[in-house]
Amino acid sequence: MSISQAAAPLLPAAPCCAGSHPGPPLPRAAAVRLAQQLKVAADPVRLRILSLVLAHGQAWVRDINNDVNAVFHLPTSIVAQHLQALRQAGLLDARPHGSQLFYRATHDGQDLLSRLPHTLARV
Repeated sequence: MSISQAAAPLLPAAPCCAGSHPGPPLPRAAAVRLAQQLKVAADPVRLRILSLVLAHGQAWVRDINNDVNAVFHLPTSIVAQHLQALRQAGLLDARPHGSQLFYRATHDGQDLLSRLPHTLARV
């Protein structure tokens, strides 16, 4: 194998994606943050929670628990761990209202979930 062959890219650039990125490459800090958010969101329960909150604009913790329990058969304690992970990743925000918590998606959470189907369709 010649040196020029070794330096050639393994795969040619996909024509559908050439020039489709809206700007320059992500800065390191933005790439790290996005990777952490994608890692947290890459769980079916967390995607369900995020999509549920986005579909309604906001959701009570009791409604999230009821939905996740009906779909995934998970106890409240596990749902609480998923909610905490989404909050720590900056995808959900919570505010107390009486004895309940009220959840809504942050800008990052809205952006991530709204762009995900478009991004996956290009893969």
